[in-house]
Amino acid sequence: MSTLASLHTLNFPGLLHQLGISLVLSSSPDQSVILVRSDGQVLNTHFCAFDQPLALAAAGARLAVSTPRQIHEFSQSPPPPGPNDFQYTLRQTWDTRDTVIREMAYGRDGLWFVDSQFSYLGTLKEQGLEPWWRPAEPWTITGLGMRSGVPRYITAEGMVWDLAASQSVCSSLAAPCTPRWHNQQLWVLEAGADCCYLTKVEDTSGQANRVARLPGLPRGLDFWGPFALIGLSRPPAGHSPSGVWVVDTQTGQEVAFLQFKVLGEISSLVVLPGVLYPDLSYQSQPSPPPLPVTLSPPSPRPPVSSLAVIVPVYNICRRGENEAVLVRTLESIEASLRYFEQHYPGAEHCSAEVVLVDDTTTDKAWATLQRLTRGKPWYRLVRHATNRGQSAARNTGVRSCQAQALFFCDDDDRYFPTHTYYGMLALNQPLPEHFPSSRLVMGGGYPGVVRSRARFSVPIHPEWVKMLSRILPITLVIRREAYEFIGGFPEQEAFRKSFYGQEDWALSEWIGHFCVPGILEEETVEHFAYPGNAFHHQIEKFQYPPGRYPYGDYDRLPDPEQQQEYTRQIGQIVRDHLQVLEGKYRQRRVSEHLHYLGSQAMAQGNYPLAVSFYQQCLQLAPDYPLGHYHLGMAHMKGENWLSAQAAFEQAIAVHPTHPEAHHNLGWVHHAQKDLKSAALHYRQALALSPDLASSHLNLGLALLVQGDWPAGWGEYEWRTRAGRVPPVHSLQPRWDGGKQPGKTLLLYTEQGFGDAIQFVRYVPLVREVSDCGALVLVCQPELRDLFALVPGVDHLLPPGEVPSNTFDLLASLLSLPHLVGTTLATIPSPNPYLRVPEGQTFGALPPPLGGTLGGLRLGLVWAGSPENPENLRRSCRLTDFSPLFRQPGVSFYSLQKPVTPREQELLKQFQVQDLSARLTTFAETAAAIAQLDLVLGVDTAVVHLAGALGKPTWTLLSYAPDWRWFLDRDDSPWYPTMRLFRQSRPGDWGELVGRVGQALSRLSRQGGE
Repeated sequence: MSTLASLHTLNFPGLLHQLGISLVLSSSPDQSVILVRSDGQVLNTHFCAFDQPLALAAAGARLAVSTPRQIHEFSQSPPPPGPNDFQYTLRQTWDTRDTVIREMAYGRDGLWFVDSQFSYLGTLKEQGLEPWWRPAEPWTITGLGMRSGVPRYITAEGMVWDLAASQSVCSSLAAPCTPRWHNQQLWVLEAGADCCYLTKVEDTSGQANRVARLPGLPRGLDFWGPFALIGLSRPPAGHSPSGVWVVDTQTGQEVAFLQFKVLGEISSLVVLPGVLYPDLSYQSQPSPPPLPVTLSPPSPRPPVSSLAVIVPVYNICRRGENEAVLVRTLESIEASLRYFEQHYPGAEHCSAEVVLVDDTTTDKAWATLQRLTRGKPWYRLVRHATNRGQSAARNTGVRSCQAQALFFCDDDDRYFPTHTYYGMLALNQPLPEHFPSSRLVMGGGYPGVVRSRARFSVPIHPEWVKMLSRILPITLVIRREAYEFIGGFPEQEAFRKSFYGQEDWALSEWIGHFCVPGILEEETVEHFAYPGNAFHHQIEKFQYPPGRYPYGDYDRLPDPEQQQEYTRQIGQIVRDHLQVLEGKYRQRRVSEHLHYLGSQAMAQGNYPLAVSFYQQCLQLAPDYPLGHYHLGMAHMKGENWLSAQAAFEQAIAVHPTHPEAHHNLGWVHHAQKDLKSAALHYRQALALSPDLASSHLNLGLALLVQGDWPAGWGEYEWRTRAGRVPPVHSLQPRWDGGKQPGKTLLLYTEQGFGDAIQFVRYVPLVREVSDCGALVLVCQPELRDLFALVPGVDHLLPPGEVPSNTFDLLASLLSLPHLVGTTLATIPSPNPYLRVPEGQTFGALPPPLGGTLGGLRLGLVWAGSPENPENLRRSCRLTDFSPLFRQPGVSFYSLQKPVTPREQELLKQFQVQDLSARLTTFAETAAAIAQLDLVLGVDTAVVHLAGALGKPTWTLLSYAPDWRWFLDRDDSPWYPTMRLFRQSRPGDWGELVGRVGQALSRLSRQGGE
């Protein structure tokens, strides 16, 4: 234990003593957990050495500390003799692998946390970390707030999100973090350019009021009584020290502060109520070795999943070793890629290639390359028509591939096996929550550049080792986005003619100015000196410390004056391009803001406004990351299909390996009934992300609607994993479609009433195929009386928990076509297969309001369940049917349920008899349908029921209907008495109702026959 040098207001220790509290702080860079305690009028700050402590949480006798790979939990034990009134002793440690837990809190159900590495909210269970909630969008979560003992608020992307209400409380905040509920009020910290704001947010109106402005970056917030205790860290370019500030929440005035003279950063802060002088017993453990990432990233895969190694090749005989050096280089790259494939998590979903660029060699190098790469599909060969230099060769290699991560290797250097593994792992690790605001950061807060250390084939000064490792392309892995922002390697003549190969230095200057780097301490590559290369020319200088070389930089080179002129030109080129990049960066920041505004409009459902913001963003930055993709999403949500298609196609042109772009482009084609193109893009999405459940499901729907049922049913089984239906958890196995004599088989309904009615027809067939001893059917109460008459059902149960001893096997009704291998020719379709139960209470139809007695009696339904995601597309309005109500000789009855007060008024106006008050179950609806001559309606459970009862039914379908109705046919193999009417244009119910009216007129003239 040791005391930290600090400065504090005179009242700080007395305030802690008066409040009866002490504080615990963490500092990851300083590897310390600090106890801040009052010893009378003296402030005592003690620290305990800790391995990069991050988040803190305290509750009663428990204290938790997170590190980059572990969570340590301490609990109370008897304090040792001395001044301590509380002793925290380490009780348990959980391995969290490579998560980055920056906020934790104790709740009623234990310890909760947010992981900013993979952006999810989780809880700590006996078996370890358990993800509990992930955002639907790729947000970076920065804070967690509890309320009434449960997680309630998270901060992300400039907003506070209410988990209970599933909506944003406030979306106009500046980098908010640490949401806290105190005294029936929501509080957050906001990060300014070099300051911190304590902000009060009205959780009903969303109004944000800044209560206090403090010097530094926010790093922790806790409350006691009327006071807020705020941890602050030194801004990157500021001079305010790290420390703790106490603010009166009622007045906003600073009450006291504690500043640390030597502590670089505070990571977290918690208050220990009722504890005046605690101690912490912890033995620091050495950091565990790096472990492969085992937790899958949230949305939906690591941001970077493809890599390419770019290798310029020159005359291989110039070193006097013929092809041996080149062979060693290529073998080292292959070994590194093999290591990556064997150890990188999810490597089976990643792609890798090696691009060899021959810069117009004059010896046998080209023929050697062709021979060495023959039969190896991971190589790509490119050749310049004329000699253009090393920079041009590297740039050509980048343009020849589509990889997201770019590695570089000269044809005489060597990769160690771990190089691509560590490079990709580091490139996919999010940066710390706060990074210099003047730096370019990739989408989601990831580094644009990662560098490792290099080993050199000849001894050089250690300082030069560090400096050259930061410059050499061989140590570099760069995201394509960052590479394209910088503009690639410079190709001006001065670089080609300089002996020093200063294009490496120039690129490093630009990268270092704009990109937040990820740094690897491991040596992963080896750089060689050969006669004639830049390293060899400077080897003598590298023996001395930097700046101590007794000769001038150019004295030992041919034509030193010309080389000096080249260096002057290069310096000017670097400065000029830096100014260009500064302008580009400022433009990018404006684009980022416009993109953020677009995302906010999307979240609010204002799709036209979102389109406007995304278009403005792309006008300023046509290559803005995911800009085209989100523009496509906004167009798609607004059902502007052609615009959405163009945007997604551009998104794929910019990012060919983006699976969601292919998936959504497939859905756009699907909505336009271009099913072949839709299936093609679903399959391309699955080639990039084989476990993308939504693409499997949509591919199944596209195949089913085209009649390719053998393949379609299998893909349709992904609906549970795609989140379309809730999973059913059971210890009993699922029925596989085979014989199960004597066993009890449980079938259950899923999704809507219409699906249950359509697929309950399979029960008799399943009873026969399975040879089961008993069959139990779980269905909604509204269907119970109707389904009780289905042949083969032994017992009916309501939804909910079913005792495990009730059945031996189970299956969903919607899985039955897959399990029994249904084809168009084998649909079980007895007509009818449902009948009206005896004892239902509907009674006789009331007399028509406006029709003629003895005329055609027509049942009407115009809208489905609002819970169905496709309801807006498949449903119409009652007024859309108004032309039909003028038909002579037709009496109309409304089978719609529920009916709004406005619709009730319209039904009276249109002289349509409203039956909704008498339709309490589907058995009563069936009794009403049995007394009608015809049922007319959109795709709802009512038309399924009418078809199952064998009643003549006219079903009105949207332009791109559900899979079960197929395409371009006016009958249904599911229901022999059903006739289909289809929209000829998306959303055009008027033209469709016109055709229905003509058909109805003909039918009424024929007397309904």
